[in-house]
Amino acid sequence: MQVDGKIFNGLCTMENKSLSSWIRQARYRASKKDIANDLTIEDVKEILKQCDNKCAYCDSSKSCWGSNAEALDHPFPLSKCTPNVPANVLPVCKTIKKDKKHTDLAYMFIMGSITQQTYLNCLKIMFSNRGSEYVKEHVKKITGLEDA
Repeated sequence: MQVDGKIFNGLCTMENKSLSSWIRQARYRASKKDIANDLTIEDVKEILKQCDNKCAYCDSSKSCWGSNAEALDHPFPLSKCTPNVPANVLPVCKTIKKDKKHTDLAYMFIMGSITQQTYLNCLKIMFSNRGSEYVKEHVKKITGLEDA
């Protein structure tokens, strides 16, 4: 439901203006690196819905457990030439966004910032979205696995 330019799903509100701004900035950064760039506001709304507007990285081991999504994140940053596609976007709370900085999802798992279950849940969400073939190739490359 939309009221006064805000998306209301549960308790979380994210303004359409901030979503559009984030998407525009991500598109610009992707175009500068000449990487896949296929993300729309409808994609982001669907991702928020998939995650019930909750932070994808929070779990019961975090003090911010159950936090509402306040920002969007590329689990595999554009700075590492990963694509700006729906499969590479997750909602996050500000606490996690601040801690994550420019690291990727795999590094967060290796360093113990997220649990194995959270890592696998994030990958499951990502792989269910459009553009997952790009993310799967990136995961194969960084992990050295043949079939991600």
